[in-house]
Amino acid sequence: MSKELGVTPRGLRKQISEWKRSIKEFRNLRYLGKRPPSVTLNEFIEIEARMHSNPIEVKSRVLEEIRADRLSKGLQSLPSSTFYRAMKQTDRYQFLSAAKYSGFNVRGIEIPNDYSVDDERNTLSTLFTFSNLKALRSVLIKLFKSLTVELIYRRYSIALQMQRDTLKSMA
Repeated sequence: MSKELGVTPRGLRKQISEWKRSIKEFRNLRYLGKRPPSVTLNEFIEIEARMHSNPIEVKSRVLEEIRADRLSKGLQSLPSSTFYRAMKQTDRYQFLSAAKYSGFNVRGIEIPNDYSVDDERNTLSTLFTFSNLKALRSVLIKLFKSLTVELIYRRYSIALQMQRDTLKSMA
């Protein structure tokens, strides 16, 4: 750009700084510098598409495929940090308020209106203890003292119902 304007790169940076201070339309302008972005638009789109179609895909495999593609084209290898930063940007995009939960919507997963990511994170961080299951084990042992198949089946059904009731009361 500096060559097109006939100024040095330093002069261009100074001029852009001046424009940002004095002209309203330039205030939000971000000067990216001399180097082009290390992730091309096609690579960014590929990362987004692959994470969108298969969110549990191994990220390092996607990185290796992009690196192999770059090497075949004679381009410089993509640094891991740059790849993961681009991946985070695609993740953030999926959960912006304007496109809230669009990643779920595309996959056909309906989200209730009262859904809260914070509540779900808290649920995942809650520890689950097995203390109530020890009592259930002793109940099961007492139930299975008789060895007839019919009685075992009946007692097993009772035990399953008790387990369901216990789990419901824990929730």
